[in-house]
Amino acid sequence: MPEKQALPQWDLTNVYPSLESEEFKQDNLKIISLTDELQKYMEDNQIDPEISPSDRSDEQLAEVIAGFIDRLNVALTLSVTLETFIYSFLSTDSYNNTAKKAMSELEPIGIRLDQLGNVIAKSWLGKLGDRLEGIIQLNQTLQDHAFVLQEAVEQSKYL
Repeated sequence: MPEKQALPQWDLTNVYPSLESEEFKQDNLKIISLTDELQKYMEDNQIDPEISPSDRSDEQLAEVIAGFIDRLNVALTLSVTLETFIYSFLSTDSYNNTAKKAMSELEPIGIRLDQLGNVIAKSWLGKLGDRLEGIIQLNQTLQDHAFVLQEAVEQSKYL
């Protein structure tokens, strides 16, 4: 009878030392803070489908949209890092209660980010209509994200 070999183990310590590590806990708190800050930024800058952006100049809108994109990208990057780290444990051990708990704590944040970025912001961007092309030309961040912005305007028609 052949000798049993130990299954290979992923070394994820380059991401976080563990699900219980202080670094992981701090980033879980940070994603909550980043999401709160994004929501406040949107409120402060009236990124709201109920509020028309028509009374603002293209320059003002370019600055607001770029600020939104910068904040959303930071939050999404951290959210995906956390989610992927947790999922790496769940995909190899679906009974890992620590990972299940961590995922259930992270999921509401992901839902909030999705609502802020894919529902509220897209609906608001849709109100820009034909102005978007000119606004994009005013800011490098917007130029870098032109396709996504144009798709958001197009998709806003179906929200």
